[in-house]
Amino acid sequence: MNKKILFFDVDSTLYSHKTNSVPLSAINAIKKARENGHIIVLATGRSKLLTSTLGIFDVIDFDYFVTINGTLVIDKNDNIIFSLPCDKESINKVLKIVDKHSLNLCFINKDDYYLYKDEDER
Repeated sequence: MNKKILFFDVDSTLYSHKTNSVPLSAINAIKKARENGHIIVLATGRSKLLTSTLGIFDVIDFDYFVTINGTLVIDKNDNIIFSLPCDKESINKVLKIVDKHSLNLCFINKDDYYLYKDEDER
């Protein structure tokens, strides 16, 4: 069998919001894939920090993480493989739009997140 890289999404794919868990069938399938030498990758729009609150990392050992919609790729030891942060000019343009339309915004990076507006206003 050829070694493959298998990518898994979180919300309503790998993780069920109805049961607040990863189905046992998915856990077993991923363990079997790992035993067969495949590379297991989590791909999500979330950061690893925000994904960790779901408990997925307690039941699945991922080799890599494609996070924040592909703008940050890290390995299981949190080493950055790829990073594409927003530049200051783009951030300032977005902030002007957010302020103009009284929107809320959350900035996310590898280790933290920042709410630009009060979370209670959302």
